Amino acid sequence: MKKTSIVERKTTSLLLRIALLITLITAYSIGALAQSISGPTEVCPLVTVQYTASTTGLSDYNWQVSAGGSIIAGGGATDDYVDVQWTSNGTVDVDWDGGSSVAPTVNVSVNTPETPFVSGPYTVCAGATSVGYTTNSGSGQTDYIWGVTGGVIVGGGGSSDAFVNVDWGSAVSGEVSVSYTDAFGCLSLITNQSITIEPLPVPTIGGDIVVCENEAGVQYTTESGNSSYTWYVSGGDIAEGGSNTDDYVTVNWAAAGSGFVEVSYISSS
Repeated sequence: MKKTSIVERKTTSLLLRIALLITLITAYSIGALAQSISGPTEVCPLVTVQYTASTTGLSDYNWQVSAGGSIIAGGGATDDYVDVQWTSNGTVDVDWDGGSSVAPTVNVSVNTPETPFVSGPYTVCAGATSVGYTTNSGSGQTDYIWGVTGGVIVGGGGSSDAFVNVDWGSAVSGEVSVSYTDAFGCLSLITNQSITIEPLPVPTIGGDIVVCENEAGVQYTTESGNSSYTWYVSGGDIAEGGSNTDDYVTVNWAAAGSGFVEVSYISSS
């Protein structure tokens, strides 16, 4: 009976050791599987983001950032984090404890920046007022940044405005630029739209500049093919033409003295 008791005790001790070993192995496996890297998987290009190992305070980290990412800070053997700027899709890996603890790879996707459009007239007359331009809206865009050269913003153009109104000057060219933050929080590209500023046309008037007193039916003409003609005669009366569609006017002059003929129009070019 005594031998049997000793054998039983040895058997029990062995079973306890085996159970303890199994428990330790299981605990180590669970611990290894629990390692991870915290950080964003969807990022904006050239924006610094941070990735952190789940176990901190060690001195043998081995960080690896794939092509498409540049380490800005951290990433050393004593760093439990790494700061990265991304230009294209990539991965982040880290291990420690001589490679016995490995965190699952983090796959990183870089959002493609949006390209704003600028809609509005690209050719305007010098001095044109309140000319409107619009850009992308309705898909989560915020923080608009507008810029205008060759003119002055007189409406819109704020950080929440997808439009801008411009009074153009007399320069031969101008520009409207815009960017914004998209729905993912990424800064769009900057669109610079060139604007051609046409000089105001200078009408010419053809016809007699010396006439007789009370002479009738004297005709004056200007450039054809335009619109919104505005004629004005002093010292005589308009007999024919002179409407907003007429490129001519016929005048009956009055008594001797001086008079004049004026015209303006909206150019077709």
